[in-house]
Amino acid sequence: MGLPYWKLFLATCLSAVLAGIASCGGDGTTSPVPPPPPPPPQTAPAPVGSIAPQTVDAGQSLTVEVSSNFQDRDGDALTYEAESSDERVATASASGSQVRVIGIGPGTATVTVKV
Repeated sequence: MGLPYWKLFLATCLSAVLAGIASCGGDGTTSPVPPPPPPPPQTAPAPVGSIAPQTVDAGQSLTVEVSSNFQDRDGDALTYEAESSDERVATASASGSQVRVIGIGPGTATVTVKV
């Protein structure tokens, strides 16, 4: 009389597993798993349009929200810096995505915003 069905099924599955191990190298050891591929490279933030020219009188200040003027395709949070070309005319600083320009004296200065 033969083995009960469930025992026969178990024996067949075990034989299939052992045959699979033997065909993967024959010694029963497993191959190391290859590391995952590296993440895609980061892309630099890109400007969107430009900031319109502004006029600030000496002793006055102006604050400009600049987050809409830059985009990051990777969705990374951006950090802003602001710099004046002539601090005798105007100073510039960034706090979050706001750039503050303070008029110091007569003349023309260019404020550069970097991310």
